[in-house]
Amino acid sequence: MTKFYTEEITLDIEIVDSVKALLTQEENRQRNLWNFCCNHYRIYNGIEGETPKCDTRLFRAEDEWMKKGSAIACQSTARRFHAKGMPLHKKQFVESDDIMPLTFPHNPDKDGKGRIHITNGWVSITGSKGIAFRVKKPSAIPQDFKSVTLRRTKYGSWESVWYRKMPIVLTPANKSDAAGIDFGLAPTATVTNPAFDLDLEKSCKAEETRAMKLLGKLKKLLKESDDESAKQRLQFQCDLAFDDWRAKQDRVIKAWARNMLLNFETIYVDDAFMGSWTNFGKYLGKAAKARPGQARDVLIKQAALFDRSDALVPVRSTNTTKQCSNCDFIGRDRKITEREFVCEKCGHASSRDRNSAWVILRKGMKEPKRQWGKDRRREVREERSKHILWLKKELGLTNEAARKVARKFIG
Repeated sequence: MTKFYTEEITLDIEIVDSVKALLTQEENRQRNLWNFCCNHYRIYNGIEGETPKCDTRLFRAEDEWMKKGSAIACQSTARRFHAKGMPLHKKQFVESDDIMPLTFPHNPDKDGKGRIHITNGWVSITGSKGIAFRVKKPSAIPQDFKSVTLRRTKYGSWESVWYRKMPIVLTPANKSDAAGIDFGLAPTATVTNPAFDLDLEKSCKAEETRAMKLLGKLKKLLKESDDESAKQRLQFQCDLAFDDWRAKQDRVIKAWARNMLLNFETIYVDDAFMGSWTNFGKYLGKAAKARPGQARDVLIKQAALFDRSDALVPVRSTNTTKQCSNCDFIGRDRKITEREFVCEKCGHASSRDRNSAWVILRKGMKEPKRQWGKDRRREVREERSKHILWLKKELGLTNEAARKVARKFIG
């Protein structure tokens, strides 16, 4: 039986002021409907017996202002509230500035005609009470979309999110290939095949530059000006820029993980514990800011989504920075600043991370396969105990403080 996952495609849109006013009113109606549903379940909370279903149609029929809005968007909001398995903490009241998405399902018939009509980039929705917009990149609209959501961004503009179902490919394109991955301190990854390297610095350069420029302006303004309103505005813009930077990193890492799973039959993963960085006290702060292990965690989650968890094989990364991938000779310790690897025995020269990736691949193919389950949990406990002892002895931390640090970096 074929399994599917929902793919999201976010596209920028252009809307006129009159439609923008309609969207704002519609968003207020969805907030009102959501709070009505919350209030209904709060009233019946704790009463024995089955909670009566919230009648949103009756609520709309009794309120003239709600009746003027789109029934389709209200139905989608009600379904989202009553979604099966929704966590209870999400059934909370929303404030006037909270973002409420407006979802419109396509529902095509046998002839392919549905509720959403697209003509030369212009999108109109039947039953939306006059909502129409233009997509800036019409060629990016998927042909087999199921629904579209309009939502307000943090900047006050609007964007469209198109949803479509995609089949989960359980087998990679090339079944004979295997790859080794060496994860760095920052959310980066070096693969034995250079074409599959994860390079966030290159992919997120524009977002990083914008965020750092705003940060520089903010620091300058804090020193030279006493205008509190200007400081707050710039601080808000700076926070948004850094949020966009992190969001772009998350999208790039997720796309990289899917690409790895669809192109390699077996992936040997560097299973180094981030707690090993506690051996270098000066790197503790840097490790916390660099979000260590993020790429590895995303790869594990995507493998579970694609039903390919068995493709990931963890390999203990002992001596991977000292061992030669050509002759297996284990040489001297290398500083973190040494990024090139040269073997003292055979003279093999390579990038330090690339050499480690090849060592991980060769060790993984020689050793018996390990799993992420009980073996990993046992090793985590052993590694944590070692670092608790080291932190208490070398840094003089108390037992409680040492446990907190070890859990933060090891788990």
